[in-house]
Order: sequence, then C-alpha cells, then structure tokens
Amino acid sequence: SKEYVENSFNASYGLLALGLNKGDKVATITNNRPEWNFLDMGLAQAGIIHVPLFTNLSPEGYAAIFNHAEVKAVFVANKALHQTIQSILDTAKTVVNVFTFDEVDGARNWKEVLELGKQKESDFKETISQNIIATQPTDPVTLIYTSGTTGNSKGVLLSHQNLVTNAIACANVFKL
Repeated sequence: SKEYVENSFNASYGLLALGLNKGDKVATITNNRPEWNFLDMGLAQAGIIHVPLFTNLSPEGYAAIFNHAEVKAVFVANKALHQTIQSILDTAKTVVNVFTFDEVDGARNWKEVLELGKQKESDFKETISQNIIATQPTDPVTLIYTSGTTGNSKGVLLSHQNLVTNAIACANVFKL
C-alpha cells in the first residue's frame, strides 16, 4: 500500500513537472501491470485525463486517437509499441513525450517521471492536495475509445461518478 501511494503521488508530481496540466490527456498502451495502476491514480490526482488504449491498434488508429483526444504524452509497455508510436509521431501533432514501462534502449522510461516527481514534490505537493480536495464527482477522469470494429474508434469521456457507480453496481452483482 505504501509503495502504491508513493508511486502514485510521485507520478502526479512528475507529470506536472513535465508541464502537463489539469484537463490534458495522457495515453497508456499496455497490458495489465502495476505501473498502469500507479500512473492511473497519478493522472487522476493531477486532474489529467487518462486515455487507456488497446495494444493491438494499427499505427493509423493510434494517430487518429492521439489527434482526436489531443494526447500530450504516451506511456507504452515495450519496445514494439515504442517503435509503433515513434513511427507516427510526425502525424500525432500534440504528442510531446513518449515513455516505456519496460526498459528499452534509446527510449525514455516511466521511472524518469517518478524520479522527477521525487525531486519536485515540494513544488507540486500543495497543487496536488488542492486538486484532490477540489475534484468533483462530475469531473472527467478517463477517455475510453471503442475498438472501432464498425469504423473509427469513438471516444467516451467518463467522470469519477461514472466509475464509482459502475464499481458499486458490479459489487452488488458479484456480492462483494
């Protein structure tokens, strides 16, 4: 639990130190992994909208989503996805930063964001605390895209309230 909290806050501070702001969009392209969860919470605390994407989209599909959502940073799982994203950066006009979760030669790693967050905690701690306090149930937290099986992927902006309502409904169904 302590590691989760520490990584989530360091991600928040690091994202703000990179120049991202409340309302900006950050995409992740990875299968399930702990780092995704740390980053997801870090984004939510900073008021940055998470755009989680499938790992099997075409390069053109990623570019279309990045441009539609105005994604400013992308976090990918591995070397193959990093290469895919690098190949479309000239058409994904708003993407400024690309990071990997796995160690990839020549690529920026997500641990850089955590380390930057550790270094800049004092600069952004109050901002994150105030943001958490000010967050409203109707504030956007994630932008999910359909698989695009019947055409281009379509985005759906979800609020904190949407996610909580879904969690409560599932808990009742599965008797949690």
